[in-house]
Amino acid sequence: MKLSLARLLVIALSSAALVACSSTDGPAGETPAEETGEAVSESIPVGTSLHATTAVSMREGPSTSSTRIRTIPNGVSVKVVVAAPQNGFYHVSYDGDDGWVFGRYLSLTDAPADPGGGTYSTTRNISIVYQGSCSFLHRCDSYSRPLPAGQVNWGCLGHGAVCVDSEHWASGPSRAYCGKTVKFCKGDVCTTAVIKDVSVSHDFEGSQGVFDALGIGYGGGSTCSNTYISGNPNVTVSY
Repeated sequence: MKLSLARLLVIALSSAALVACSSTDGPAGETPAEETGEAVSESIPVGTSLHATTAVSMREGPSTSSTRIRTIPNGVSVKVVVAAPQNGFYHVSYDGDDGWVFGRYLSLTDAPADPGGGTYSTTRNISIVYQGSCSFLHRCDSYSRPLPAGQVNWGCLGHGAVCVDSEHWASGPSRAYCGKTVKFCKGDVCTTAVIKDVSVSHDFEGSQGVFDALGIGYGGGSTCSNTYISGNPNVTVSY
């Protein structure tokens, strides 16, 4: 069957219109980056602004198999909706959409700079305290015991939330530190942590992730009174 030139033109224009109207991506020509590489594990306070370091997919769930909602354009800012990442993905909002974005391609836009940059107002020497494993916190806090396994009643959040040993979180001396990012240094080795809890010792306590990053040993926790540090706990903290 032969088609007239006019009929062919109508089909071509209709196909082009469908392509143009079906995209929810960013600027033309932006191909989202592959969601591969080292996954992130650090919690970031809800409401924090992150910016995309390349075009990256926003998905319905924290997995590359989840449906892609749209492409986040390179350089735009998104807001953190849930502090803890899952499978390396952060739950964020952008331009009216909520979804999951692979954290490797998101960067803090308002993170504190190094002490030398002048953003931190205070740097002091402390003996950091080991806060214990997530299992220890769940078992030994009367407010956390009724929660599902893996959740802790954080002092800053006021409700049950997931606890991950490898994440960089810490306790601060008071509620005034809640949500802040602090920096711990042991010699030339430094790491940052988000304050999620209030310290019963009224000083800074660190997660296993923080201690591992600083190279300080720790142990115990089979009961509610035998956690210990097996290395030198002297560090500097900047906040």
